Amino acid sequence: MARISVDVGRWMLVWFVAWGFYYALISHKVNYISHPIGTAAYFLFAAAVVLVVYKDLFLAYVALLKPVSWTVPGLAFVVGLVAYVVLPLVLTPPHTLMVRNKDMFFLHLDLRYLFSKLFDILFQQVLIFLLIALLLRRKLSLKNISFLCCGLFGIIHLYLLKQNGLALGGYFVLFSMAAGLTFPFLIVRCRTGLAYTSSLHLLFYVMTGAVCWLCPSALI
Repeated sequence: MARISVDVGRWMLVWFVAWGFYYALISHKVNYISHPIGTAAYFLFAAAVVLVVYKDLFLAYVALLKPVSWTVPGLAFVVGLVAYVVLPLVLTPPHTLMVRNKDMFFLHLDLRYLFSKLFDILFQQVLIFLLIALLLRRKLSLKNISFLCCGLFGIIHLYLLKQNGLALGGYFVLFSMAAGLTFPFLIVRCRTGLAYTSSLHLLFYVMTGAVCWLCPSALI
């Protein structure tokens, strides 16, 4: 149990340091839309550091993947691309939500965001896989890993309740907990599970952006 606590503690430290640094960049006007290349480079670098440090946990899984494994994420990106091009042409932007939630860049349905978000999701998926792999190494059951991920993902998103309000913040907390319950099973039991979870992760932001444009009052 002590070793699990140490692993989880280290994982949370990596999560908070990485995101703390990026929020510091946001405070200096560096974000997904204003600096998409810089944002993509930051998350790619962060993911690369984690991959190098824990390469022994990733190599065996990566060997199972084939180029065709990434067909689903490719299709998810195409769906996002279509939504980001079409919806701004036919709908009115949710200006009230944008003003109240300046940190929620997905609300703009900006293609620069869609591009840079891919690398953010890459980093998050690397960390999610790392957590699951660390817990499996400690012989924790998949069911218990799922429950632990559910709780952890909910906890690390609680700040959104204060930052973005009960409706939008609670929405993210609930969906992050749902991801915690389901992602471990997909990643462990499906050979290309990481491709599926990456696709769901991207589609979540596409769907949320679309919902906010179609019915902005729902999350105010």
